[in-house]
Formats: sequence, structure tokens, C-alpha cells
Amino acid sequence: MNERSRATALTIAAAAATLTLSACGGAKDSAAKGDPSQGAAQGQSASDGSPSGGGPVPKSVGGPLPKVAPQQVKGLVGTWTNTTKGSVGDAFEFKSDGTGSWKGRGRTLWTGQVIPAGKDQYRLSWQGKDPNTPSFWSVTLTQNGQKLLFQGNQQTYSKTKSATP
Repeated sequence: MNERSRATALTIAAAAATLTLSACGGAKDSAAKGDPSQGAAQGQSASDGSPSGGGPVPKSVGGPLPKVAPQQVKGLVGTWTNTTKGSVGDAFEFKSDGTGSWKGRGRTLWTGQVIPAGKDQYRLSWQGKDPNTPSFWSVTLTQNGQKLLFQGNQQTYSKTKSATP
């Protein structure tokens, strides 16, 4: 697999996760059945008030973000770089306040908050909300906290830098 194929696969995984976590709502009308012209013709608009022109706007799903204490994310704090052979060099960075980001090829792929979900398991917030269930957007610490597994691409990351105080 060449570098371009890997980048495409990463983009597809991110898009699939987006679709997985988005709710369509209103599946009874023809716009939700695949005819985007019907949503615009019926005067539906996006949540920001602008005309959608492409059918219903996906609604953000999940509950409010919980407060995260530094001791709940202590093992996660730092920079984790993708160590999977042939990876595109993407990395996660988590801070002691529970915030984090995922970057690859000079782009930010995700920013948000981690939500403790059990021993060494964390959900990643989506659109400012808690998705409430582990899914594509979750990470697990493995090998006694030495490795991180991202469910979105099933790839392993190694801690390359501890957080600075």
C-alpha cells in the first residue's frame, strides 16, 4: 500500500466515523430517503439558519460532557505517535485537563475532550458532546499503558513525549 492509499484510507475512516456518529432524523420524508431536492423544496434549513439545499442536516448526538479530573486521564497525558508500519505519521496529544487533539499530515483531524469509560478506556467527544458509548471515537491503553489503540483505524500509537508541566 503506498502513502497516498494510506492517506485515503485514513480519510475514509474519519468520514465513516463522522457518518456513524451523525443522526439523520426524520427518515419519513423523501429527503431522508435519498432525494436531497425535496428538503430544499420544502424550505428546510440548516441549524445555523442557512438553506440546506441538500436534505436534512445531521444532528449532533450525545450527552453533555462530564467534568474530567487530572487523575482520570493521567496515563493518557502526552503525545502518542502512530507506530503502525506504513502509517502517515499521525499523532494524538492529550493534556491533563482532558482535552486532546489528533493530527496528521499537518491537519487537525479531531479536537475535543476525552471521557473516561473504564480502566484504560476513553471515549473521544464528538461535536462538543459525549457520544455515551465507545465506538470508532475511542482509545484504549494497552501493554500496561505503554501503547494506545485507536478504534477509528485499529492502529497502535506509542508515547513519544510526556506532557510538559
